[in-house]
Amino acid sequence: MNDFEFAESISAEVGKFYGKAKSRLISLPDHSLISQRSLAVIICNIIINCTSAEIDLREDLDYKISKLKKSNLINFDIADSLSIVRKNGNKGAHPDEYKLTDSEYLEIANSAIKECLSLLDYTYQLMHGTASVPTYGVTEPVGDFLQIMSYKAMVEGDAESQYLAGKYFQGRAAKYDDDIRKAGQGYLGQEYHSYLEQAQIWFKLAQHQDHRESLYEYGMTLANGRDKSMIAMGQGCIARSAGMGYAEAQVQLGIYLRYGSNNFDVDLPDALRNFTEAAQLDHPRALAELADMYANGLGTPVDKNKAFDCSVRSAEAGYPDGQFNLSKCYAEGTGVEKDEVLAAEWLAKSAEQLHPKAMFILAHAIISRKTTAFKIEDAKKYLNLCMHVPDLQNEAKVAYAKFLLEFEPGLQGMIGAALMFQECFESEPAHSGLSKESVTLGRRTITEIRQSIPKLASRPELIESVIIVSAYYDDQGYPYRSRAERQAMIMDISKSHRAGRNTSGHLSSLGIITDHPKQGRNELCACNSGKKYKACHGR
Repeated sequence: MNDFEFAESISAEVGKFYGKAKSRLISLPDHSLISQRSLAVIICNIIINCTSAEIDLREDLDYKISKLKKSNLINFDIADSLSIVRKNGNKGAHPDEYKLTDSEYLEIANSAIKECLSLLDYTYQLMHGTASVPTYGVTEPVGDFLQIMSYKAMVEGDAESQYLAGKYFQGRAAKYDDDIRKAGQGYLGQEYHSYLEQAQIWFKLAQHQDHRESLYEYGMTLANGRDKSMIAMGQGCIARSAGMGYAEAQVQLGIYLRYGSNNFDVDLPDALRNFTEAAQLDHPRALAELADMYANGLGTPVDKNKAFDCSVRSAEAGYPDGQFNLSKCYAEGTGVEKDEVLAAEWLAKSAEQLHPKAMFILAHAIISRKTTAFKIEDAKKYLNLCMHVPDLQNEAKVAYAKFLLEFEPGLQGMIGAALMFQECFESEPAHSGLSKESVTLGRRTITEIRQSIPKLASRPELIESVIIVSAYYDDQGYPYRSRAERQAMIMDISKSHRAGRNTSGHLSSLGIITDHPKQGRNELCACNSGKKYKACHGR
């Protein structure tokens, strides 16, 4: 007997999902993790039935594991195995949340399948009331799944295989996109679009057979495509998939119903229902939406305790959004007593997974010494990352500039800060708080920079940077709205200088030529060389 046959001997359903998990392990490890998680759900249900536990089988996996553990119906080892398979399944189901590489997924899947074997042994013992299990051999996973899948998709027209073929090409497109971004290129060429087109073909074929996952994927392609006439059809496909119980589709339909869309009016109670059903599978967006709706009484009475519970489930499943929300719950006392220590711990976990708001708040906590668990360089790193997040970039630029002024004092730090203040001023709406702050701090900083110009003879490497940053501020120290126009002016000054024309008027408009007291020839030179002016810059 091998492991496939052993799993089949427990139940046909156990055999089915163990077989899926094992066969996909090498070629599609993320999908293997999803099947492993489904196996954990089935095993939990078997344990509940065998022990006559008073647990509703419709509850989510996390709840079942927790109740079985608290009731002493499973030991710690089995509870840990179930939790590991659950969490790893979440990583496979929501790759966008974790950004793992193919090799990392393979390593996780190989490790998790061993937990599944432990669960199979335990389930067999429980069902048969014995301390032993039959002897069976564990087969080595093989990488021929893609060939088998391709045959079944093309020749047999198997909908599940067609869906997996679509996901395969979709994954290739995502990897190509990631490689392009890492290489610093912005153009997605023919290869990328070819992958997406092939994925769409397979999803379209499978959705004709009412394959719920393919209905969702094909619907998303149409709903988010360039052809606006197909949006309604796409949203209709998503709604059909949601009606079949597919969590991704339920979340997307919930979003349509919460915020409104082309096909759907706002219906908060129905949105809540869809999110609730998807949350049974630990869907991160569903849990986050539920937490917000319960906290604010949207489509349901305000229930801070339920909001907290949703945040806990999401956080413990490893989702950065959930960890951030749980940190807020502890910080604000939402559904739980305030606890600054736990708030800081969950905030740090979220920031480690590069959650933008968590990184920004943690950076401020580090700078203000509210936490000593991090180095000051961590604050700089997090602020730098936040500057690339559209919703946070201006706040992050001002905070980064302040960091430079405080922790990297000197001319180079001031130059970097002045650049950040001007960038924020240029992109921030006029008269906003950030705009006013950028002007105030920018004027102060550029004034100090310009006052240092007479001393730059000893630091020629900074002269060009000073001229450039000074060009972004007028002669009164106010930042300009258009950096591009000022860069063009610098080019004109450079051309005039090379042509031998007088550029003092231009330089004065940059604030670079200022009214300084005339220096006596026998006075010490302002460059701090220690020499008299006549023997230094007065020669």
